[in-house]
Amino acid sequence: MVASFTIDPDWQAAQQNLARQFSQIVEQTNQIVSHAIIENGRKLAATSDAIFAAGQARSQATTDAIDHYDRYAVRGTADFVNPETGTTYYNLDNSYAHTYVNGDNEIRQSDQPAPPGEGWTEMKVTP
Repeated sequence: MVASFTIDPDWQAAQQNLARQFSQIVEQTNQIVSHAIIENGRKLAATSDAIFAAGQARSQATTDAIDHYDRYAVRGTADFVNPETGTTYYNLDNSYAHTYVNGDNEIRQSDQPAPPGEGWTEMKVTP
């Protein structure tokens, strides 16, 4: 039987150094993994935000197209602009061949090509 037992100080120092190195490697690996998870989360959030924004844009474009169709095709209206002043008049009846405006912003519509009188300007349909 062994009556005494002693640990070699060089071996103990080497083991402690090895344990320290192992702990540093584990800590560095944990930091790398944590940063990768955080960065992946940021990328996923950015992608999700982009997908959501694109969906909103498509939805708004669809709504705008439906509104435009309803306003102009179903209700038979159009927007007109006075070419002399640039003033736009919205949702006017588009069933007439000619739409005129005077200096008092009175609007007259007719299928006759001649203006209603002096001081009337023919308006143009906006594109």
